[in-house]
Amino acid sequence: MAHPIGPHADMSEKNSTIGTLAASAVFTGQPEDVLEYAHVTIFIDTDVDGSLSMEQSTDGTNWDRKKVIPITVSEATGAIHSLEVVSKYFRTVYTNGSTIQTHLRLQTLLHHTAKSFITSSSNEVINQESDVQLVRTTNDPALDITRGLNSDRFSFHRFGFNGTIPNGSYADVWSYGPSDATYNWPTTDETFRVKAGGNAADAAAGVGARTVTIIYLDANGDEQTSTVTTAGAGASTETATAGRRFIRAYVATSGTINFSNTGQILIENTSTGLIVGSIEIQTGITQMSMYTVPAGYTAYLKRVHMQVATGTNKDVDARMWQRTNAYTIAAPFGVKRLVHQWTALATDKESVFESPPAIAEKTDIWIEAQGNGAASAVAIDYDLILVKGDTPRSPQ
Repeated sequence: MAHPIGPHADMSEKNSTIGTLAASAVFTGQPEDVLEYAHVTIFIDTDVDGSLSMEQSTDGTNWDRKKVIPITVSEATGAIHSLEVVSKYFRTVYTNGSTIQTHLRLQTLLHHTAKSFITSSSNEVINQESDVQLVRTTNDPALDITRGLNSDRFSFHRFGFNGTIPNGSYADVWSYGPSDATYNWPTTDETFRVKAGGNAADAAAGVGARTVTIIYLDANGDEQTSTVTTAGAGASTETATAGRRFIRAYVATSGTINFSNTGQILIENTSTGLIVGSIEIQTGITQMSMYTVPAGYTAYLKRVHMQVATGTNKDVDARMWQRTNAYTIAAPFGVKRLVHQWTALATDKESVFESPPAIAEKTDIWIEAQGNGAASAVAIDYDLILVKGDTPRSPQ
């Protein structure tokens, strides 16, 4: 039954509860006649991930319209969801996650007055017959993603440089090449650190880099951040946990204002000693085309920009690669596949993708280049949008 709480809304006692649920248990509300109402809102607060289903029916038996919403603890502190009334009957179904709840506060309100807009899930598939409402966007959608206003996605800007691309053979684009032109993709889970042999001024009490922040993917493919203390010519402290993929590193603090690292800083795997990143003198950050998509995300390639400086009239060829299932270290392996290629680049080239290539989780991405008739220098940058829990229709 509905309990009046004001002139414009009633509380649905049939579809509200404060009783906690056992692991994987389900609360199923009772069919409620909602013909006199315009829309429904549900408030939910709990401490265990679960799933909310807002269901409508023409006869109270067949629940043909279901709006299913995953509820995560980070989003469920006073989370509110709503829908328009389009059928005679309504009910709420809530499925708890894999552990018992400490608390569950689920309240359904039935509103007599209509809202001025239609609601649906942000990942609901739409077609030409779906209800829509024209709106004016006041925020920049790309900026909102960068600001963290979308909990299921984030943007990533990558840039890399290789000042000595060889003539006639391909080298990976990262600032440590071409002395080690092929990038060292780790195959084991190890901690990372600043390699011994650096400049004495880059130390805990030095005038150069005092601490370096290292971002990496752990054994599960989840992103981790750890700040290590430099030790001059000695090796730094290690990252707090082990990782499988290095993402980037930057100087976090220095001993002199308006200053960065005095010498080249190399990031290595602690046990194997493989160089996975380099911070060149006074740049403060790694420059590398390599990236690995974190677990649980799909990356969409929005744009690639390249700048070529040959010093001659010779041009450059470049290729962007991906390697799927990059964490697999025994056959059958993931596959190295071409994402895009450029030929005869002589100056600047920007590629913007109207249909962004979709790159799956735990996939390596990198760019390589070769000079055509002369050595060269290549600078690249590209932009990704990473969407959590997304399953693209046609991954590249």
